[in-house]
Amino acid sequence: DLNDRAPIAEPPESTPNDMFDFLDRTLFKQVRAWFDVPRNVRWLTGNPKQAQNIDAFDEVPNSSWFTNRAHRLSTAEVLRGPDTGTGPEMGGPWSVIGAKTEGVTPGFFIRDALGDRYVLKFDPLTNPEMATGAEVISTKLFYAMGYNVPENYLVFFEPDQLEIGDNVMFTDSFGRERRLNPDDVRHILERVPRMVDGSIRAIASRFLSGIPKGPYSYIGTNGDDPNDVYRHEHRRELRGLHVAAAFTNHNDIRRINSLDVFVADGYLKHFLIDFGSTLGSASIAVNLPSEGFEYQFDFSELGRSLLGAGLYKRKWQRVNLDSGLPSVGYWGSEGFHPKKWKPNYPNMAFQRMTNWDGFWGARLVMTLSDEEIWGIVRQAEYTDPRATAHMARTLIDRRDMTGRYWFATVNPLDRFVVSKPASNGQMVNFNDLAVDAGFRSRVDTRYEYSFSHRDFGGGDEVIAGPVEITDSKTIPVLSDLLREIEVWCQDHGAADAEDRIFYFTVRSRLESEPTWSDWTKVYLRYSGLEKGLILAGIERQD
Repeated sequence: DLNDRAPIAEPPESTPNDMFDFLDRTLFKQVRAWFDVPRNVRWLTGNPKQAQNIDAFDEVPNSSWFTNRAHRLSTAEVLRGPDTGTGPEMGGPWSVIGAKTEGVTPGFFIRDALGDRYVLKFDPLTNPEMATGAEVISTKLFYAMGYNVPENYLVFFEPDQLEIGDNVMFTDSFGRERRLNPDDVRHILERVPRMVDGSIRAIASRFLSGIPKGPYSYIGTNGDDPNDVYRHEHRRELRGLHVAAAFTNHNDIRRINSLDVFVADGYLKHFLIDFGSTLGSASIAVNLPSEGFEYQFDFSELGRSLLGAGLYKRKWQRVNLDSGLPSVGYWGSEGFHPKKWKPNYPNMAFQRMTNWDGFWGARLVMTLSDEEIWGIVRQAEYTDPRATAHMARTLIDRRDMTGRYWFATVNPLDRFVVSKPASNGQMVNFNDLAVDAGFRSRVDTRYEYSFSHRDFGGGDEVIAGPVEITDSKTIPVLSDLLREIEVWCQDHGAADAEDRIFYFTVRSRLESEPTWSDWTKVYLRYSGLEKGLILAGIERQD
């Protein structure tokens, strides 16, 4: 775990201006990046700055930002997501403690009979079930992938269940602050869709436990948080978030849809919130055809259009993602590219994503099974079964497109495990993620390894190999080789022979391909014949 949860003094609340944030990321930061000579040279020479908060195994440690749960959750845990209960108490009235009227889809702040507080969010009149369905599905997907998210419950309630609390003030459509009255509640509910039986479908988002401190930025650090030591654009969980956002078409993934919370243990915990603008939904309407393909103000696309003199057709103009289903919106997999996908405006962490970050994010997406995706989608409770089927199949298609791309970009050998020493030696087992996913044939895949000594003072020396493996994904470290290592260490002036570093260089290819993939190095610490080799780290070639 990363030690970023030490108690700190309660920081002040941050209230950034959303319009300035949009202009800053869309224009000012982009122009500044053009003149960032060191960064541009690193990218041009193929040596971009890698994420800074990874460990020796190329992983992101657990932190206040992220939890490594993707490989550890059962199907039941994936389907439950972040939920700790069943949502607001349905047997009693809900006390309205606040209201918002801005936008097409208004909402309420409520307190149920148990005293728990929620935000009620609705669908737009034109697209019943769309935004609420997107909230349910995406909340559970992002939780399963390891991110901090709120508890979002799908609820159906009768209008008379809402009771106005004492002295509830709100700002009306004329900008006047006044006391909320029953006519206001009725007017707000007239602007949301109803079920056939007259009930109202909504998302009840439970208030996060702690004190909200405002959104976090995707660039820089929070000077009021001593635990925040890595620049956000160089955090892998924020760079790799691009892959999860592309998978779910979370095009509105920006500062305003995040939240820092000062929790009871005295530190800031970082959340993703508001998933109404994911999948085919733009929360207050269906997605525009361009969303996911280009920024709202995309200078490169505008330039191509100008140079093309009207003949250039943008990518979104060449595909049709209209599902024909009001509850799903503009959503499909045609034209989807896992790396080229774009949110509504530039995200500085996404722009610094390297292939290693993308591969890391793809591993999270690929942990979601067909069964889990179908199970999550069913919890959206679409009334039209065609919507359920289209949503699940599109997510599965985009998941597989994500895995195919990133597992071909970086050598997908992963999950290295070193067995304990035995009479016949040790075994180094690994998984080929592309083979496991069915993207490559197990029978036709070949592996090659060599075994070397790492002398940090004088370079490397190959001890054995290259050796080709054709029938398994296991590297044998036979007892004879272990004894050779012991002798090698003694011959090279290491009588103790402990804590010497060795490594395997492993590559793969299809039988029909002449060239091997990029390598993955598996570092091992040798601790004598009794303890043998112990996994010490992973390094990947980019």
